[in-house]
Amino acid sequence: MFSEKDFLTSLYNRRFVDNFVPKILKKASSKTKKVSLLVIDVNHFKKLNDTFGHYKGDMALKKIAECLKKNIRSSDIVARWGGDEFLIIAPDMDKISAEAFSKEIERTFFNEMGEEFKNIIDLSIGQATFPDDAQTFDELLSLADNNMYTVKYRKRLKL
Repeated sequence: MFSEKDFLTSLYNRRFVDNFVPKILKKASSKTKKVSLLVIDVNHFKKLNDTFGHYKGDMALKKIAECLKKNIRSSDIVARWGGDEFLIIAPDMDKISAEAFSKEIERTFFNEMGEEFKNIIDLSIGQATFPDDAQTFDELLSLADNNMYTVKYRKRLKL
């Protein structure tokens, strides 16, 4: 049997998300409910690894996982999508709530990461909502990912 948890962060992994999210969307569709997907990327993670080593990078990923878990509701799923990317699947969350949720995640990150990390890395979060923005998981993921890259680009322009 394959693991559904990431060994480093103890969050759900990509295998779990790929199997679980289509079921959530099908259930939401039958009940005309919304589901928001947040894609979270750690900005400047390579710089952290290159400067301080992979051990410090692993510590940062664990700390980010803890920050994300603190913000989710009992119905939400948080997963490590791969590398320095995370997903949050939020059933019964509309677009406006997803935007507020993203801001709260960033506030928690800056309040709890500690000086050793927050002066080097930060987060870019993109979101998309089913069925308003997309009809399938792949479409939802693609849009949320594109929105995350837009946020990342805007942050770089401010530097």
